[in-house]
Amino acid sequence: MAGDDPRQTTAFAAAYAISVAVAAAIANVEAVALAAPVGRFGVMRGVGPNLAVFPIFHAIRALNRFADQSVTVLRGLNRGLVGMQASDGAVLVANCSPETAIFRATTVVDACILNDNDPATANPDWLETARTVTGHRFDLAAGSCLFGKIAVPT
Repeated sequence: MAGDDPRQTTAFAAAYAISVAVAAAIANVEAVALAAPVGRFGVMRGVGPNLAVFPIFHAIRALNRFADQSVTVLRGLNRGLVGMQASDGAVLVANCSPETAIFRATTVVDACILNDNDPATANPDWLETARTVTGHRFDLAAGSCLFGKIAVPT
């Protein structure tokens, strides 16, 4: 971003970060800088018990888990969706469109959905504590992101 952008604190910034990472994977780019830790391009605000993170924090944290893994860009997704899968089964999908889009997984996925309607995403540990949904079909609101893992049968 070139200047102050109010979307930096919304799920849209997380979706944008995932879409940049997908484009980088397609182009075989090794590294990208998606945000700063703090400040006007930051992923968080406050300190100590007053620490709160923005949705882009979770996207970057999830993308970090893709490092040093084989990554497959998800093809054939519905309009507005971009995504990728890591060799360990982690899946990231972002809805970059202005309307709800449906993500249909080819296998069962355990996932949590990040959107602007969940104040719990201000918690830095949200990825570990978020309610998960298991299924093949996920309705992703505009600007929302799916953080998932291919379900392993028990």
